[in-house]
Amino acid sequence: MSTEIALKSNSSLSEARLTVRQEELIDLLLAGGRWRDALDQCGYGKDTGRSDILKSAKFRKELADRTENLIAFNGPAALAALEDALHDPTQPGTREKVKVATEFLDRMGLGKIERVKHEGEVINSLFILPPKDIDDED
Repeated sequence: MSTEIALKSNSSLSEARLTVRQEELIDLLLAGGRWRDALDQCGYGKDTGRSDILKSAKFRKELADRTENLIAFNGPAALAALEDALHDPTQPGTREKVKVATEFLDRMGLGKIERVKHEGEVINSLFILPPKDIDDED
């Protein structure tokens, strides 16, 4: 499966389609392009900024979905980098690769699981009230 097909989200198949220009902009951004350069290349005016484009809820959702797909698509590479470091920790740049791979897996939700142990003393208290005064004025 090609990267381009894998990165297309299911939402692009729905009724709410983006314009060709918006699709091209997302492609350029996910390929590592800078916002201003991508906007210029897609034919947006000089006065159009990233905040103007992000006003579209459809665009934001599609960008988020495809970014998530890109992260998932590259997850195995991060895992492979950790495995390489495990098998040969003397490789040059191993520390940096492990740091980047760990950060990447953390962002995927596959990172270190933190467990919090709650310790405390439970004190059960009983408070006894004095008897209620009942006035017998019959």
